[in-house]
Amino acid sequence: MPVDIKNKEALGELFRALSSAQRLHALELFAEETSLPEVASKIGMTRTGFQRTIDAFRNLGLIEEVRKRRYKLSLKGQQILKLIVQLSVDYTKFEREFERDRLKQFILSSSLSLNEIKEILNDLEIEVKDERNRFIP
Repeated sequence: MPVDIKNKEALGELFRALSSAQRLHALELFAEETSLPEVASKIGMTRTGFQRTIDAFRNLGLIEEVRKRRYKLSLKGQQILKLIVQLSVDYTKFEREFERDRLKQFILSSSLSLNEIKEILNDLEIEVKDERNRFIP
């Protein structure tokens, strides 16, 4: 089945605007009414880099001025932040599952016995549970 991503240009601009941990942190901070200097000091961005971020957020309609020199996420910004939070939760689960599968494949491809595997896990102080969620001694 062919994949068809809609609004590639707009998504590209959005992803560029949110392309660093600092920019994502700034988006989080704008969830509450705040000033630009407050956000800049919390994220530790250079003045030039911060100005580019603010310009991008404004151009995309992610933030709006609610009072003189006080900004907050727009409705669009709130929805984008909600999507990013959900993505971060899903991504964390995906990463854990991926790492678990990689470890499982490594163990299965090794010549270790089940007892040796249990010993290694015990050495690492990891509690092992069976399929019924009972601890394996």
